Amino acid sequence: MSSKLGFIAIDIDGTTLVEKIDKNPLYGWRNTESNIRSSLKEYMKWAQEKGYDIIILTARPEIVEPALKNIKLGTLPTMDILQRLVHEENITIKQIARAPAGLKGAKMQELLTQYQNESNEHENAIGILFDDQLKQVHDVKKQNNPQLLAFDINSKEDLEKFAEIVELPGTHACHPYAITLKVLTEHSDLFNLKASINKLDPNQHFEVMNLLNHVVDDLCIRIDEARLHDYKPEIKWVETTVRHMHSLIDKIYFDTQELTCKDLKSASKEIFGHANPDKVKPNSKCDVLVQTMLLKAMEDVQANELQGARSRFENIKQKLMGIKKENQDIELKVEESLGGIKPS
Repeated sequence: MSSKLGFIAIDIDGTTLVEKIDKNPLYGWRNTESNIRSSLKEYMKWAQEKGYDIIILTARPEIVEPALKNIKLGTLPTMDILQRLVHEENITIKQIARAPAGLKGAKMQELLTQYQNESNEHENAIGILFDDQLKQVHDVKKQNNPQLLAFDINSKEDLEKFAEIVELPGTHACHPYAITLKVLTEHSDLFNLKASINKLDPNQHFEVMNLLNHVVDDLCIRIDEARLHDYKPEIKWVETTVRHMHSLIDKIYFDTQELTCKDLKSASKEIFGHANPDKVKPNSKCDVLVQTMLLKAMEDVQANELQGARSRFENIKQKLMGIKKENQDIELKVEESLGGIKPS
């Protein structure tokens, strides 16, 4: 019998597992260990106690599973994950579902329909997907079904929505607020970035402060599990992003040094691998926030550069007008000295 409340579906690589091997295959070859996300285990245990079913929903074809068992790639076969959750965490997995087309929206709709067709008691059942890819979150939303939800595992805002649905108390160690608070007390660079944001004048920079605070929140979520399991690609990405965000704030809002479009393109290249932030295809809500900040900074810098060019043009224009007047005065004096005869 299925839960009348519905189900929580969890993705594997990058979601259930901290390591995202499809994005970092070389890391997977060199570092074969895989770690189940501690916070997700707590969320699943809590949701299960509340009465929700837990489903593994993966885009992996079943045919690749034997290879994953025989070759160490820094990931785990799906059945190994299931067994760990069952035996080590006492989490019951209702089923393993696969989305062969890659995108999971249609499969989520199919699963929810199965629940709702089971009995009248299931008509209010909901389906929640946890994933680390924004395209999967968007694909679920494209189903236009208010009883289907999808959350980015690295978004504090999304985790707060989930916490509200399953009534996870704010005092729980894995509540997103508790995670961000813990990371800010332990990670000096993130703490200092937050402090710099708080020094801005909210009357002048409210929108920017709000955007940057969301960036910090999501960076805290992203680095928490990465540091716990020493997942270096994610740690490096977060620390690189923190460094560039801090530099951006200092240069734009505290005038410590001039910020140029070249600086921003360099930041975008190091963070996203693409020098033009408008060409970046964000993979998470955190990516969207960082991209938005870079684009806003680019607009501000270009506006300042345009204003500077106008000022330089105006200065040159004034100098030329001054030179022209000086020449006219000289011509007038020469004309007067020649008794009114204009010099040829």
